[in-house]
Amino acid sequence: MHLIELQSALRQLRLGGMAAVLETRLRQAQAEPMAPIDLIACLVSDELTRRSDRLLERRRKQAAFRDPDKNLDNFDFAFNPKMNRSLVFDLATGAFIGKREDSLFLGPGGTGKSHLAQAIGQAAILHGYKVLYRETHVLLDQLSDADANGTRKEYMETVATVPLLIIDLCGVVSNVELSAESPASGHSAGPSFTFQWNYRDSSQSRIVLSLLQGKRERCATGLTRAIAFRFISRSTFA
Repeated sequence: MHLIELQSALRQLRLGGMAAVLETRLRQAQAEPMAPIDLIACLVSDELTRRSDRLLERRRKQAAFRDPDKNLDNFDFAFNPKMNRSLVFDLATGAFIGKREDSLFLGPGGTGKSHLAQAIGQAAILHGYKVLYRETHVLLDQLSDADANGTRKEYMETVATVPLLIIDLCGVVSNVELSAESPASGHSAGPSFTFQWNYRDSSQSRIVLSLLQGKRERCATGLTRAIAFRFISRSTFA
C-alpha cells in the first residue's frame, strides 16, 4: 500500500491525526533509530493530541464566550488588591462544578466580573467540562425564538443540563428600568418583569453575574436570582 493510499485509509477510519503526520513520522523513523512500536506510539499520541485539541475547540465554540481571549493569565489582579485571589483560583480548579455548587459575582461595573467568569469557564473546559456562557438578553432572545419555533423543551434541556452555565446579567441590569416595587426586588407589586420560579437542586453549577449600583443593588440582586432560577430550575419544564 502506497503512502497516499495509507493516508486515505486512515482518514476513512477517522484517524485524521495519524494521516496528517504519517509522512513526517515515517521520515523520522528513517532518519533516526526507531522501533516499530515507538513509531506506532508516536502516531497514536499524535491522533490523541489532535482529537483533544479539536474537542477543546468545539467546546469553546459551543460556550460562545463574548470575549474568548479572556483568561486568568491576562486578568489584572493588581487593579483590585482586595480581591480574594485564592477563591478565584479555587473556582478555576472546577471543584465547585463537581460539587454542583453555584457562584454569584456581585460588584460595580468595570471590576472584572465578566472577565473572571469567562476565565473560569475557559479553565472548566480544560478540566473536561462543557460550558455555556450567555448574556441574559441573549438567553431571553434564544428562549423567545425557541418558543416561536416550538423547540423550547429541547432548548431548555440544553441549557439546564450543561455542567456549567454562566449567566451575565450586568448589561441587563444597567439597561432595564427596575421599580422598587418589582417582584424581583422581593416586594409584592408587579410592573415590567414577572418571574415565577421554584428553585430545586439540579445537575449543574452556575455562575451568575450582576451589576450593583447604589440603591439599585437590592433590585439587581433580586433580578439576578429571578432570571437565573427562572431559566435553570427544574420548574422551567413545567
